[in-house]
Amino acid sequence: MTSQKAKILLVDDHTLILQGIKHVVFQMPEIEKVYTASSGAEAMLLIDMQPFDIYLLDVELPDTNGFELIDKILQKHPEARILVNTMHEEI
Repeated sequence: MTSQKAKILLVDDHTLILQGIKHVVFQMPEIEKVYTASSGAEAMLLIDMQPFDIYLLDVELPDTNGFELIDKILQKHPEARILVNTMHEEI
C-alpha cells in the first residue's frame, strides 16, 4: 500500500511566522511539499494552479479578509481542509 504525501499551502503576511510554520510542517514525514503565500492574491494564483491537501491561513491579510479567501477556496475546492491561524482571541 502506498500513502500519498500531503501538499500544504501556508498563507500569512508575517515572514517570520510563515517561515517558522513552514520549517516545522516540512519536518513531518507525511508532507511532500509546503507552498507559501504572503497575500490573498498570491494564494489565489497558487490555488488556481492546483488544489492542496491542507490550507493553513492567517485571517488578517493585507489585501483581503481571510474569511473571503476561505470562501474563494471552497468555491474552487469544496472538499478543502482549512485551518485558521490567528493572533486574535475572539471567535
